[in-house]
Parts: sequence; structure tokens; C-alpha cells
Amino acid sequence: MLHHDPLIQRRSILAVIGPTGVGKTQFSLRLAEKYPVELISVDSMLVYKGFDIGTAKPTQSELEQVPHHMIDICEPQDHYSVSMYCESVYECIRSIRRRDHIPVLVGGSMMYVWALMNGLSQLPSKSSEYRSHLEKEILNMGSAYLWDQLKVSDPKAASCINPNDHHRLIRALEVIHLTGRPYTDQLGLIKSEGLDLSVMHCWPNSRSVLYDQINQRFLKMLSQGFIEEVEKLYDEHSSMIRSSIPMRAVGYRQVSDYLNGAIIYDEMISKAQQVTRHLAKRQLTWMRKIEGFNAIFDQGTLSDSLSVMKWVDGMMKVFLSG
Repeated sequence: MLHHDPLIQRRSILAVIGPTGVGKTQFSLRLAEKYPVELISVDSMLVYKGFDIGTAKPTQSELEQVPHHMIDICEPQDHYSVSMYCESVYECIRSIRRRDHIPVLVGGSMMYVWALMNGLSQLPSKSSEYRSHLEKEILNMGSAYLWDQLKVSDPKAASCINPNDHHRLIRALEVIHLTGRPYTDQLGLIKSEGLDLSVMHCWPNSRSVLYDQINQRFLKMLSQGFIEEVEKLYDEHSSMIRSSIPMRAVGYRQVSDYLNGAIIYDEMISKAQQVTRHLAKRQLTWMRKIEGFNAIFDQGTLSDSLSVMKWVDGMMKVFLSG
């Protein structure tokens, strides 16, 4: 069921989605050179202030080049749910269209994309008792143990939930426990309408090349001051930040472990590169479940630019009409 707000649903909305490091940001900035677009981030980590280098947050120059939304909107200790995200995006779309600009969704948090397309779900209330049980299992067995359970109970949910994302991992298992049904099945119990999205898939020309780009990008992040960024976050937010959701994100978890003496420098690099590659693999798996136009990117650059831009130009004409 589509969203009932005419300001939101009077035209379809372009969504540029793809795995981390594929080239989504640069493509979106290219769109802004040609069309009056405003970019809405679809990234669960970009909402957190101070988490800049490790999330590949747009630079200050890029933020000034084109209006961006859903970036730096909450503190590291805040819990920011999918429902909160969707409601904020709806308001972004309204305000952008009031300015007669074109909203473009850009990112790779596939659960957010799914929620925007299909609407928010009527999920059961939280169970403090069962959550406490799951939290103890994480302490005793590790989050990978719970993620393996989720993979058996609901492979689709496991494919888009990071094993280190304790909050979403616990919520998915909690819903399964309370309902006896897969978590992703519950997403069909709609309490609010979805958006009419025109999805552009950003596929890597070669997965191995993408993985190499991911490896190199992490090294670049280190040279840009990634470790110093995490140290600064520790200084500004004390020990509270160590258990925060963004500090468990890919890259940050490994840098944090290094700073705490749990792993050595080289191990930090190899583990961070590995978990980021795994994230990209899950994103690619999830993309196959979403219908859309396929665009191929080679080392961050659009390959068949003529056909892709022809499709984009056609979409933009529709967005700009009526």
C-alpha cells in the first residue's frame, strides 16, 4: 500500500542503492550538477554525529555542493529506529517538494530501503525478559552465535543485519520468539504506507575489484585519521560510547578493539577489511530481492553511462513534470 500523502506520492522517488564503496556518492553528486536534486541518505550510520571517517560520510565540500538530509541528526548514545528514520524521510520529501526540488534517496542500508518501500510494520511490543536472556547470550557466547540462530530462523533478515548490530539482532530474534514467524514476514503487517520508489541498483562490474577497493579504502581511512577520530569520540563521550550502536559498526568495532588492546594493529586492519567485505556481500544479496534498473560501476565509475543516463534523464523528466 502506497503512502496516502499526495505531497509524497504525487510522483515516484529515485533511490540509488548499492554496496559500500561502489560509487553511489559520486554518481549522486553528478546528478546534482544537472538537476535540482536534494540527497536523502539511506545509511543507518550517517545519522550519528562525530562518526565521519569510518562511515565515509560526505565531505564538507560535498555537503556544500548539494543539500544533504539525514546526516548528523543524533548523538552517538541515541537509539535511532527504522520507524523514526522513515518518519523523518517523509518530512524531508515534503519539504524538498515544497521547494520544487527532486528528492533522491542514496545509500546501502537495505532494511531502511525495504521499510521505505513496504511501509512500517505492526510488530509486537518488546519483551524485557527475553531481551535480557539474549543480552546474556551475547555476553557468554558472542553476537555471532545469535546471528547464526537468526540465519537459521530467518535467512533474509540475517542477510541485512550486521552480526555486531546487537540492537537489530536482538529485535529480530525477539519478534521471531514472540510471534513464531520469521521477522521479515512481520514486515508485511503494515501500519503505514510505503513509498513509490524507482530503484537504481549500483552493481560492481567485478566483486573482486570491489573487495580490493574496500581494502584500499580502509587504509585510506586510517591515513585520514580514523584512529584519532575514535580516540576523540572516547574523550568527548566517556566510556558510554563504547557500547553505543555506531561504535559497533564495521570498522569502528575493530579500531575500538585495537585501542582497547584486544587486537594488534595488523589484525585490526585485516578484520576491518573482512567485515566490510562481508557487509558488501550482504548488501548485494539483499539488492537481488528488490526490483530496479541495473547500472554497472567499474572501480567507482559508471560503465555504460549513456544508457544509464538515458534512463535517469527519462526519470527526471517525469519527476519535474506536474
